[in-house]
Amino acid sequence: MGKAIIDEDHAQYGGIYVGNLTTEPVKQVLESADVLIMLGSLKSDFNSGNFSYRTPRSRTIELHSDYTTIGYSHYPGIGMKRLLPKLSAMLAAGGEKRREETMQVVPKFTNVLPDEKGDAISQAWLWPRMGMFFQPKDQVVVETGTSSFGMLEAKLPRETRWVSQVLWGSIGWSVGATLGVALAARELQIGRTHLFVGDGSLQLTVQEVGTMIKHGLNPYLFVLNNDGYEIERQIHGPQRSYNDIQPYDHSILLDFFSRPKTAPQSQEESHSKDPEPSKKQYYAVKTKKELDELLSDADFNVPDRIRLIEIFVPRGDAPTALKRQAEATGSANKYD
Repeated sequence: MGKAIIDEDHAQYGGIYVGNLTTEPVKQVLESADVLIMLGSLKSDFNSGNFSYRTPRSRTIELHSDYTTIGYSHYPGIGMKRLLPKLSAMLAAGGEKRREETMQVVPKFTNVLPDEKGDAISQAWLWPRMGMFFQPKDQVVVETGTSSFGMLEAKLPRETRWVSQVLWGSIGWSVGATLGVALAARELQIGRTHLFVGDGSLQLTVQEVGTMIKHGLNPYLFVLNNDGYEIERQIHGPQRSYNDIQPYDHSILLDFFSRPKTAPQSQEESHSKDPEPSKKQYYAVKTKKELDELLSDADFNVPDRIRLIEIFVPRGDAPTALKRQAEATGSANKYD
């Protein structure tokens, strides 16, 4: 959940540590470090590769909002608000010489498209390509499931805000969150707002798209259509009917929520300050070529309307991190 807090353009940024889900170079560097400083770390199942992290307490300093731990010692009432400014000053005092002496080299994290045959939109291709699409100060909201694991493979530009919530595994939360993020982004006049949500999760809170239109918001709604609950298929029951959903016709979704307002019935109603409803546009993309051309289009990159982009991806395909997480979760949940 901490992705994008650190500038991913930084020379020493190598990726995200998620236990056994981590790329090998980053995993080796972090797990062999003499000292680990953790800021507000939350070691839940999805946030830690099903608790597969290898960060011994004897080598760990943890700063939290209202306490600090150093090794096995616990210091209540002393949190990061007090310690971070002092820690930053001490690290800065060492200068470039200390940084050069202690720097551990990891491969630079970049968006690299895999060399694949076929034009179907694979998970391995999708996320690095999306990373190339983002702009500095964009807001990126990712749903629990395929999107949150897939976006780990995308390098985000400087000052991008990443909004993810995998602690409770509560699907559907991202649609309402996108409404709040888009409202805040408009008020602060920063960046575009993007939502990545699966066709299954969208069905739980789809009504909030209507609220976005009501308030004249212009987010990009990327709906991954993999014909059901792919994360559940990866964990258990890939062919089970309970992981299927009733398909929606997403091509008419924006129109469905865009019924014109009736004329005000009273003087009070006529003073309403609601903005004009959003302009809208729907896109269906089924091939790499179609998606690449759309993301490269100059007009598409201007957030002047609410857009719903339905991306058709193969059923049964999943990001590498999700496959590993699903294997670990399935094993933990297995009964004899």
